[in-house]
Amino acid sequence: MSGTDRLGAHAALWYADARYRSAWLVLPQAAVALAAGLALALLKPSAEWGKPADSKESEKIYFDLLEKAGKDGDKGAFDKLKTAADAGDISARSFMGALYNPEWAGIYVKNPVKADAATALTYYEKPADLGYPGAQRGMTELLLNRGRGQYDLKRGCRYGLAFHANPIAIRNSYLNSWSTLFWIAGCYADAESGVPKDPQKAADIYMDTVAARLPLAIGTFTDDLGRQPPDLVAAIQRNLTRRGFYSGPADGAATPQTQAAVRALSGTAAAPQARPADPGQPPPQARPRRRRRVPTR
Repeated sequence: MSGTDRLGAHAALWYADARYRSAWLVLPQAAVALAAGLALALLKPSAEWGKPADSKESEKIYFDLLEKAGKDGDKGAFDKLKTAADAGDISARSFMGALYNPEWAGIYVKNPVKADAATALTYYEKPADLGYPGAQRGMTELLLNRGRGQYDLKRGCRYGLAFHANPIAIRNSYLNSWSTLFWIAGCYADAESGVPKDPQKAADIYMDTVAARLPLAIGTFTDDLGRQPPDLVAAIQRNLTRRGFYSGPADGAATPQTQAAVRALSGTAAAPQARPADPGQPPPQARPRRRRRVPTR
């Protein structure tokens, strides 16, 4: 099975099976604290950085409690999960973060507690510092989305880059978390993010989210393409040329031809003067313009 086929199969499961969408929370964590050290060094983790990850058995127990609490409204399951989380269990803290995360409200519809971004961040922080990809993803989404009321560009970008470099997240194609990747892309486009500005890296990530048909990305780089800085537009044009969707100049102008190429990449229109796609495309990377919000997954 090719990489494209694997991504397609993953995407189908992601949108069709709620339990599969939640399964990222129980991915094996043991290797992450060792392998993600370089990216997480930016986070200045606490003295518990070297603490071993919880066992798969305990993760399974806490995941089941999460499912019962969030999907069945089981208050007893919630209380058990909260007790473990408040006692310092790292897996339980990551799962509690998911219960409070507004991004997951559509899945945990019978959650006995109201979604609260600030509380979610409190639970997510330590697991994220220890390399848990689900917690890193949660920190990224909540800190970079102004609509959640916890906006912190530099801190959000630090967690976003850690998630992007996390071996487990990479191995699982970032769980097709296109909205999270879109937020991360913005870290390379915003001079105030604390990340070295790299319009080409931002463009490559953004176009991966367009190819994945993320509505926010499609709208931003078609209808709102003229609002983007010229250096980013030029980088987008170079990316589209490599993919075979664009044959015009990389001049940074938001032309109708560039917009049409973005639509073609998204699968919503035919490409003008298409060329053979470059087989050496980079893997998905990826964050949005700060004025916009991440759409419901």
